[in-house]
Amino acid sequence: MDTFTYRYDYGSSAEYEIPDHIVQALNAIVLERPDGEEYSIEEMAEAYASRWGGLDIETFRHVLEVGQGDEKVIAIFAIGLSGASEVQACLVPLLDSLVDAECWASACCLGLLKDERAIPALEQMLVAIRSPQQRQLHQPGFGLWFPLSRHRIAALFGTWGPPTIVATLRQAFERIWHWQKQGYCYWTEDDYQDYLCCALGQRGAFGALSGLDLYGPRLRLAMIALASGSLLTDEISENVTHSLIRNSEFKDEQYFQCQSSGSVEIWEARSDTCVYRSASQMYKINAMCWSPDGTRIAFGGHNKTVVVWNVEPLFTKS
Repeated sequence: MDTFTYRYDYGSSAEYEIPDHIVQALNAIVLERPDGEEYSIEEMAEAYASRWGGLDIETFRHVLEVGQGDEKVIAIFAIGLSGASEVQACLVPLLDSLVDAECWASACCLGLLKDERAIPALEQMLVAIRSPQQRQLHQPGFGLWFPLSRHRIAALFGTWGPPTIVATLRQAFERIWHWQKQGYCYWTEDDYQDYLCCALGQRGAFGALSGLDLYGPRLRLAMIALASGSLLTDEISENVTHSLIRNSEFKDEQYFQCQSSGSVEIWEARSDTCVYRSASQMYKINAMCWSPDGTRIAFGGHNKTVVVWNVEPLFTKS
């Protein structure tokens, strides 16, 4: 099992490597010291082990029985991501928990195992979009795991789950859009909308957003994500990168997209026309962007190569 290089000591002379799944569990909850600084993984591991007696599977099972709040959610992820044979036996009962954080964290872990018993709880989690007022309140058990897990589950639902998932994905998108129209915008939910649309595209549900009063860049980005999803099979949506700009020199908006295969296409958003498709490919393109004047595209590949293309001849000036 993969481990990180740092170690912890919980009251004995021996040091223990922290397995990757425990690091992920501790990272699920971001805790702050009185001075406002975040606790390090080492500090969290030591504090948790000191309080509960260790970081082994039996300790985490004990925390599931008597713990609560942040500590219980950490135990849920520590067990759920461990690959242990008892994952489902430990977490399925928590799907009936009246505490949302416990129920949804367990459902996320079970969902990654494609346990269909988790689907109802996962659907509830996807559409649980909090109001700006609710965001100001600290809810025990919730942390960075919540928005990031929604991204991952939305991507998972692109190829897994019953057909009724389409309605859930649409409802989640609609609820986010409700708050965005009122001026409330959070980066995690911008990304979440892209994952939702990509999943809808994977399912071929291109009309799922019909009836929503989408407009401007949000509409165009939704269409791009839908199209990107339709190009994917079992690949996660993060393998598709897209960018949208308004170029003052040209009449139309252009965007480019790249699949994990390394092919690059440039499209005009308004006409939905591909104006250029690369003949060559780069291995695993990880990042790309337009130049400020819109005449060049720079992109970097997994092989540590950066390529800059001059695309000005592809467009006609107004």
